[in-house]
Amino acid sequence: MGGHYSSTVRKAASVILKSTLHEDFEKRFSALVMSELTGLLPRSRVGGAQWEHLRGLTLADPEFYEPNKVDCVIGADLIPEIIMDGIKEGPVGAPLVQLRLDFDW
Repeated sequence: MGGHYSSTVRKAASVILKSTLHEDFEKRFSALVMSELTGLLPRSRVGGAQWEHLRGLTLADPEFYEPNKVDCVIGADLIPEIIMDGIKEGPVGAPLVQLRLDFDW
């Protein structure tokens, strides 16, 4: 990811993805464990506090605008199982919240 890093798969693990919002939500999948997937993302701080369309949403990463490590990348094979309805749009240049997942935005 990001074109700057390569890493070797260290191990495989069985993972249970749970919701902080819905106690009954649970998805099981296999994951590959790597020491590092990519560098910090975003690469520099972006303006997050001024985006009104994001206020009040429970985000998977409430500090998405701060550079930080990527914890997990979910494969496209899981997306149909966790997508719900919902799109939140902001002004031009602001992020579009495309997917409302069973666990949070």
